[in-house]
Amino acid sequence: HATDLDYSSTTLQYRADITASGDDVHVAWTDYNGYTGVSSIYYTKSTNNGKDWTSPEKIDSGNTGVKYGLTITSDDDNNIVASWTNTYTYDIYTVSSTNGGGSWDDAILVSGDTTGLNYMPEILYNEGKFHLVWSDSSYGESLYYTYSTDGSSWADLVYLNEGTTAYYSYTPVISAEGSKLYVAWVDSGDYDGDGSSDYDIVWAVSNDNGETWNDVTIAIDTDTSTTLALPSIASGSGFTYISYQYASGGSYD
Repeated sequence: HATDLDYSSTTLQYRADITASGDDVHVAWTDYNGYTGVSSIYYTKSTNNGKDWTSPEKIDSGNTGVKYGLTITSDDDNNIVASWTNTYTYDIYTVSSTNGGGSWDDAILVSGDTTGLNYMPEILYNEGKFHLVWSDSSYGESLYYTYSTDGSSWADLVYLNEGTTAYYSYTPVISAEGSKLYVAWVDSGDYDGDGSSDYDIVWAVSNDNGETWNDVTIAIDTDTSTTLALPSIASGSGFTYISYQYASGGSYD
């Protein structure tokens, strides 16, 4: 049955995300106050498979500004990590809990010295690591990957779309099966070799849980009169699946 997780609030909530481990379910979202122009990241949890929920609490301590694009994940050892874009500076921040959401560390900056506007992070836990990807507005190399074992510190940033073929990159998504990681995104680079800057879906694959990455290749090709957008990705039983929006001539399918 449906449950209102923020029944007492008079503010606006959007871009909720959810993760679960065992009986514990964790939900976070952006809360926006239109009167003050302030937005915050709120969190609630259930320890009985979603039947009852804690009172929502603010978890973005140490990070001011407008937040957007919340994403959250968890492991089986009570570690939870959430990430978002701060649209005052267009940087990527994360916040983490090591006790199943009982308390949260201060938010930390992850995007560091990147030159573009960073946005739309996606996070996934797999085989002992929290894997984080996002894109920025730079021309060329602009799809970032990093990982953390607990969310308190992050490895050096890695470009997934290195090289001269990369143009503009959008909306990365990530999935895993075993030690394999799959990151797909929309890119206007000429990966299909047709000489045009159409928006195809490309991907990079890691066979060792993010330690190294294969070269970017075409996942779904399109012609110059169409645009592919908003991919989603899932992996299982030896297969990886991608869904997406197909835009052509004003029609969106």
